[in-house]
Amino acid sequence: RDYQKVHLPASLRPSLAAAMVRLTDPGERDVFLDPMCGTGTLLIERGIAGRHQVLIGGDIDQASLNAARENVGPRHKPRDLLLWDARRLPLADASVDRVACNLPFGKQLGHPRELPALYSDLAKELARVLCPGGRAVLLASAIAQLRAALQDTPGLAIGRRYPVSILGQNATIQVVERYR
Repeated sequence: RDYQKVHLPASLRPSLAAAMVRLTDPGERDVFLDPMCGTGTLLIERGIAGRHQVLIGGDIDQASLNAARENVGPRHKPRDLLLWDARRLPLADASVDRVACNLPFGKQLGHPRELPALYSDLAKELARVLCPGGRAVLLASAIAQLRAALQDTPGLAIGRRYPVSILGQNATIQVVERYR
């Protein structure tokens, strides 16, 4: 893929982003969310995957959001790119059909001791914003902490997981669904 004009630390590889989008089981009426969109790779891959109702991406870092705007360009509309903290999403309850997110690994961004609290807060937000039957696909390095946060969150069901290696580092893609 040649759409990535701006690269930042911890940017997701397009091939892995495409696989994650496929695991969300996208549909043409989806409201698709990447709550920590970084440079926008997951949003772009969802746009490439086909029709959608709207793509929504946000990040806590303005430089990452600027990079996402540059990388997405004028394509894949309708879409919204917003500055926010994913632990407090400015979205209505049960308003999102599909989510894909590359969670911080606590190496290039953040610290590993911050991950359990972040995962717990994000799991609560996913349970709130996902529609019944909605699906999230999450990439994480600290899978035990992520699974613990998901198990402790009412309304979420942990699905399949897929081990992957990213530049020699072990990680896991975790599928999560919102109870119907």
